[in-house]
Amino acid sequence: MYMDRNAVKLWRQRWADMATELEQTEKENPKALKQLIHDTISDAHRPGRPRDFSEVQVAEIIALACELPESKGLPFSHWTPGTLAEQAKKEGIVKDISDSNIARYLKEADLKPHHHKIWLNPKIEDHEAHQEQIQAVYDVYDEANTTEAHGTHVFSVDEKTGIQATEHFKPKKQ
Repeated sequence: MYMDRNAVKLWRQRWADMATELEQTEKENPKALKQLIHDTISDAHRPGRPRDFSEVQVAEIIALACELPESKGLPFSHWTPGTLAEQAKKEGIVKDISDSNIARYLKEADLKPHHHKIWLNPKIEDHEAHQEQIQAVYDVYDEANTTEAHGTHVFSVDEKTGIQATEHFKPKKQ
């Protein structure tokens, strides 16, 4: 990450201003030290345009992108941001959304629905139960910061990073 000289000065000054309080907290209440450090080095809140879509809506759009268009009765083989936007509006996930918002959410999720394999797109029989499962997982991650403050940590272990899950395009030579 690149920081200019003024940004570095700002961070150093913040730390210097808090040094006495940090040292005192470390001695008197070590459990509160982590939060105080976080507060000290966190960027200040900046006003800006409020989010247009909730995390649940974004999660539903991502879930929609993981389904095949054919499962929705659509005559194409893969999603584009435009077709996802139209389907999200049709399903009532959002009232209106631009193609660029969809593209941004897909990029943030590192999701490329035009590169799909069947194992990524489960056949969902009970959409209501599926939505409940999405909400349950979302709630766990949404509460992660709160539960961490109480000593419970949340880890994602849904992938085996040591295993490359790809298919061979050419058969192995024997």
